[in-house]
Amino acid sequence: MDRATTAHGLFEAALDLPPEQRAAFLDSACGDDRDLRREVESLLRFLDDAHTDDLFPPLIRDARAPLVLGEQIGPYRVIRELGAGGMGVVFLAEREDVGKQVALKLVREGGLASADRVRRFLLERRVLARLEHPNIARLLDAGVTELRVPYLVMEYVEGTPVDRYCDDHKLPVSERLDLFRTVCQTVHYAHQSLVVHRDLKPSNILVTTDGQVKLLDFGIAKLLADHSSPGLTEPRTGLLMLTPEYASPEQVRGEPVTTASDVYSLGIVLYQLLTGARPYLLASRTPAEVERVVSETTPDRPSAAIVGGDVAASRGTTSERLQRRLRGDLDTIVLKALSKEPGRRYLSAAQLSDDLRRHLDRLPVLARKDTAAYRTGKFLRRHWIGVGAAALVLISLLAGIAATVWQAQRAEAQRTVAEERFRDVRSLATTVLFEIHDAVADLPGATRARALLMRRGLEYLNRLSSQSHGDPGLQGEIAQAYIRLGTAQGNPTSANLGDLTAARVSLTKALMLSSALVKDDSTNLTARRSLGLAHEKLGDVKAWTGDVSGAVADARAALRQWEYLARAQPASPGARLAVAISTTKLGDLLGHPAFPNLGDRAGAELQYRRTLALLDAPSLDSVAERRRRRHIALSHERLGMMLKLDGRYDEALSALERSLALREELSREDLTTADATRDVAVSRENLCQVYMARQDVTSASRECAKALELYRGLHAADPGNAQGFTDLAVAESEVADVLEARGLWMAALVGLSRSTSLLEEFLTANPGNFPAERQLARNLLHASSLHARLAGSGRSADRVLHREEARRLYDRGSRALSESLAKGPTTEDEADESLARDAARLVAQATSTGATKAR
Repeated sequence: MDRATTAHGLFEAALDLPPEQRAAFLDSACGDDRDLRREVESLLRFLDDAHTDDLFPPLIRDARAPLVLGEQIGPYRVIRELGAGGMGVVFLAEREDVGKQVALKLVREGGLASADRVRRFLLERRVLARLEHPNIARLLDAGVTELRVPYLVMEYVEGTPVDRYCDDHKLPVSERLDLFRTVCQTVHYAHQSLVVHRDLKPSNILVTTDGQVKLLDFGIAKLLADHSSPGLTEPRTGLLMLTPEYASPEQVRGEPVTTASDVYSLGIVLYQLLTGARPYLLASRTPAEVERVVSETTPDRPSAAIVGGDVAASRGTTSERLQRRLRGDLDTIVLKALSKEPGRRYLSAAQLSDDLRRHLDRLPVLARKDTAAYRTGKFLRRHWIGVGAAALVLISLLAGIAATVWQAQRAEAQRTVAEERFRDVRSLATTVLFEIHDAVADLPGATRARALLMRRGLEYLNRLSSQSHGDPGLQGEIAQAYIRLGTAQGNPTSANLGDLTAARVSLTKALMLSSALVKDDSTNLTARRSLGLAHEKLGDVKAWTGDVSGAVADARAALRQWEYLARAQPASPGARLAVAISTTKLGDLLGHPAFPNLGDRAGAELQYRRTLALLDAPSLDSVAERRRRRHIALSHERLGMMLKLDGRYDEALSALERSLALREELSREDLTTADATRDVAVSRENLCQVYMARQDVTSASRECAKALELYRGLHAADPGNAQGFTDLAVAESEVADVLEARGLWMAALVGLSRSTSLLEEFLTANPGNFPAERQLARNLLHASSLHARLAGSGRSADRVLHREEARRLYDRGSRALSESLAKGPTTEDEADESLARDAARLVAQATSTGATKAR
C-alpha cells in the first residue's frame, strides 16, 4: 500500500474521532513515521480551515438543480433523481463503459455544512463497506468529485416499499410475516456486524419484483463499539437526522442508541404492515411534540386499530377475520417490540423474528406473559354492566344453536388434542435426538447408546415429517438427526459402530435435506450449518472407503459453508472455530499420512498453518475457548507429523510436545471425556513415531507404552466403539515395530498377534470396513517377515514351523492387501506395496534356506 493510500485511510479514521482524541490516535497509528503524520495532519487542518463555499460550491450544494442532471461524476453519468433524504440526494446513474445502472448519492443542500456531517457521510461509506448480505443494497464504489465532494455508489434496487408491495399484491397476514421475518434477519445481520440502522421505515425496505427484500439507506447508522460513536451523537435539535414517525423514545430524547432502537422501529413497521396505520400520529413535527407523543402515547393493539374494510380487503379477508387473526399472539408480539423501555423489548431482531416463526408454527410465543385470563378479567371489571347484558342476549341465542356449537367444540377439542400430541411427540423426539444424545456423546461406552437414541428419535421425526406439510423447521431437525446418526454409525474420525455403508446412506440423506432447505432460503443459517456438517462428515466416510477425490470435494464444499456463516456472524467465536476445523480436515485429506490423502504434503502443511492463524484470538466464551484450545493442540499435532515426513525431527518433536502439553492440561480439566483421553494417546503415539524415525528406540518405547495403556483403557470402557477397536489394534502394531527395532522378534510377534485378533474380531461384526481391512493386511505381511527372519536365524527353536507360518501369513496378507487396494487406493499404497515386497523377499529367502538344508 503506498503512502498516499495509507494517509487517506488514517485521515478517514481520524475524522471519525472527536478532535480531542485525534492526537493519541495518530501517536499510535503513525509511530515514528513523522512524514506520514504531517500528511494526515495537513488534511485535517484543510478540512477544519476550509469554508463551506470552498468545499461545496453552489452547483453541488443544491443537488436538485437541473444543472446536475446529465453531469459526469467520476465514471458515472447522472440520469435522474430517485429520492432525497436528510443529508443527501440519490440519483440514478450509469457507468457507461460497462452499461450498468447504479444509485449515486450526493450531498443535499446544506447537507455537509459541518465537519460532523462530513464524518457522517464517511461513516455511511464505512458501514456499507462492512455489510455483505443478499438483502442489503451493496456499496459498489466511492469517491470524490472534481469539486471535492464525496459520493457513494450503491447497487440500484428497482423495488417497492414493503408496505405498498404487500398491499399491491394483497398479501395475507402469514405472507406479510414471512416477508417481515426476512427484514428482521437482515437487520440482525447488521447488528452482528456492530451496525445500528436508526432509520428503519418502509421506504428504506424495498421489495423487488421477484419478492426479494433489500434494506437501504444507512445514512444515519451508528457503529457500536467504535470510536466514531461519541463524535456522531446528535444534539436535541437533531430530529432532522431521523424519521420521527419511526423513531424510538430514546432516539427522540437524544439518549444513547442501541440495537433496541432498531427493534422498536421494526415494531412500527410490523404494526403498519398488519393494520395499514402507524401506532400514533403526530400533530406537528416540533421536537417537543415528537418527544411527547413517542415517549408517552400508548398505542392501540393492532387488532383494535383495524377500521373499515379496505385494510382487510388488501389482506384478502374481512375486518372481523383480520381482527381475530391479530388478536392474541400478534397483538402481544407487536406491543412487546413497541415497549417504551428498551429492556422490555425483544433482545434482538432475531428474537422478534423467531417469535413470529413460533406464532406461524402455532407454538407458544415468548411475548405471552400477560395472559388472556388476566386481560379478560380487566375487561370485565371495566365493562361489567354491558358485558352482563350481552351475556344474557348471548345465552338466549345459544339455546337455539346448542347442538351445532357442541359439535364445533368437539371438533375443535379434537384438533387441539391432535396439535398438542404433535408438539409433544416432536418435543420428545428432539429431546432424545439432541439434548440426551449430546449429554452422553463424550462419555466412555456411549457409542451403542448414541446409535440407539438416533434410530428411535428418527423414527418419531420421520412419522411427523409425513404430517408436517413441508415444515422447514422439522426438515432441518431431521437433517441434523441424520448427521448425528451417520456419525455414530460409521464416521471413522470419532467414536462409531464401524458401519461405513450405513453412515454414507444417512449422511447423504442429511446432505439432500439441508441442500433443499438452503436452496429454498439461502439466508437460513441453521440449514447452512447442517449442509456444512453433512459435507464434512460425508467426506470423512468417502475418504475411508477409498474415494479420496470425492472426500476432498466435500471438504471444500463444507469449508465454503463455514466461511459463509463466519461472514454472516462475524462476532461468533463458534463460526470462526468451525472454519478452522474445516481447514484442518481439508489439510488431512490433502496430505496427512494418518488419513487417506492426495499426497499433497505442502498443501496439507499450508492448511494447518492457516488453522493456527485462525485460532490466534482467544474467546470470551468458556466453552468456545476450550474447543479453541483443543483445536490448537490438534493443529500442532498435525503440523508435527508433516514436519516428521520432511525429516525435520527437532521441529516435529517441538510441535508434538506443545500439542501433548495442551492436551494433558485439557484432560486434567475434564477427566470424564473420552475424547480428551484419546487426544493425549494420539500425541504420545505420534511422538513414538518421530523417535523411531530418529532411531531413539528408548524414547519411542516409553511413548508407545503410554499410548497403548491409554488405548486399552478406552477400548475396555467402550467396546462397541469401532474407533476404539482400530486405535488399539494400530497401537499394538506400533509397539511391535518398536520391539522389532530392539531385536525382540518373538515379543513383536506377540504384539502383532494381539493386533490381528482385535481386527479379525472387529471385521467379523463389521465386514467390509476399509481401515480395518488395510491394517489387517499390513499386520499379516509384517508377521510373515518376522517369521521368515526367525526361520533364517540361529535363534529359532523350530525353523520349519516359522518357515511354514511365514508362507501362510504372507499368502493371507498379500490377498488381503490386493483386495483392499481394489476397494480404494490411497497415497499409502507405495508404503504398503514396499512392505509386501520386503515380506516376499524375506519369505523367499527363508524358504530357499530351508530347502537347501533339507537337501
